[in-house]
Amino acid sequence: MKTLYLDCYSGIAGDMLLGALLDLGLDQELFKKTIAGLHIGDFDVAISRIRKNGFMGTDVKVHDHHNYDEDHNHDHNHEHDHHVHEHHHFHRGFNEIADILEKSSLSETVKKRSLNAFRLLGEAEASIHGLTLEEMHFHEVGAVDSIVDIVGAFVLLEMLHADRVCASPVNVGAGTVECMHGVVPVPAPATARLLEGIPMFSKGEPMERTTPTGALLLKSLCSAFGPMPAGTIRATGYGFGDRESDLPNMLRAVLIDEDGMENSPYSTGAVAVMETNVDDMNPQDYQMLSELLFKSGALDVFFTPILMKKMRPAVRITCIAPLDKREQLGKIMLRHSTTIGVRWTETSRMTLHRKIVSFKSSLGTVSMKVSSWGSEVFHVTPEYEDLRALSQQKGIPLDQLRVAVLSEFNAKKVYKNE
Repeated sequence: MKTLYLDCYSGIAGDMLLGALLDLGLDQELFKKTIAGLHIGDFDVAISRIRKNGFMGTDVKVHDHHNYDEDHNHDHNHEHDHHVHEHHHFHRGFNEIADILEKSSLSETVKKRSLNAFRLLGEAEASIHGLTLEEMHFHEVGAVDSIVDIVGAFVLLEMLHADRVCASPVNVGAGTVECMHGVVPVPAPATARLLEGIPMFSKGEPMERTTPTGALLLKSLCSAFGPMPAGTIRATGYGFGDRESDLPNMLRAVLIDEDGMENSPYSTGAVAVMETNVDDMNPQDYQMLSELLFKSGALDVFFTPILMKKMRPAVRITCIAPLDKREQLGKIMLRHSTTIGVRWTETSRMTLHRKIVSFKSSLGTVSMKVSSWGSEVFHVTPEYEDLRALSQQKGIPLDQLRVAVLSEFNAKKVYKNE
């Protein structure tokens, strides 16, 4: 699985993301040709590879020649790199942006993902100002440079062919910033609303380090937030902002192959460990909870006896979940147990390579789970349901049947160490 990891130690803005993605080695000319299909006036994208703070990376600037002169050739990073949000008096509404996307020559996937992002932004802004989505007009984010930043990110993601995107906690900065509605604290209201549910922190000298566009792209693209997942790094890229600060003003993008390193003897990945403690649940209900969690994609479910305060006996419910199923499985835990809260952490894991071998034994066909470290087989396990069916059919106890099938499997060397 190809994973894009965004390291937001210094924050994130739209142009910084474009720079970081292009710095991974994507075709710059193809990107320019593709984004030109967004027919919104006379603009061009300037891409340059520069050295900054001792690092080589890519700087991206969107020049809107139709609406302002070269003295204002700033990309959306003017929001990221200045205490003042500049305004070019663009008040495009959601329907107008939807019309621009519909008339573009971009792929249907890019159109759809971009439209969903603008809808998400519009709903966030509308809720802050007490308006409907139709009444809401984008100010700074309605400018050509900001539209190109947002749509361009989806263009580059399509070019990258990443299977998923995840990110570190994001640095939002500190201090105040001036926007259309006056001076507001960092993070700005729209940024704060978009960052709901996303881990964040504040580090470095006061400045806005995460812009509304940056927060929007994190919200739209990322399926998980936390440490860098285990795997093989295939490429790294750096996208720069303009303003100097005590922290290197850059975003790092890391392309990771999570499927384990072709020569690795084991598999790696990240999972969510979800837990809750209960002391007032009917023990008969645990089985149904377990069945529902497994049916919905849990990797493992188990129950641990514990002692809570005042030595009250209780049970810790633990669910090991794929990252993309955390919310779905958390809802089941909340609905079908007596708890009112579930805690979770993201953690890396290593597993043996596994495959299922269909084995025609003299007693019947049994699926055999073969687990190996590289080419060395560590475990062979007959599938319980197959053994159970054969046991009922042949009248042979399960323990005897298991020994017989394994013995025959090993004797025939169905799966040999290589």
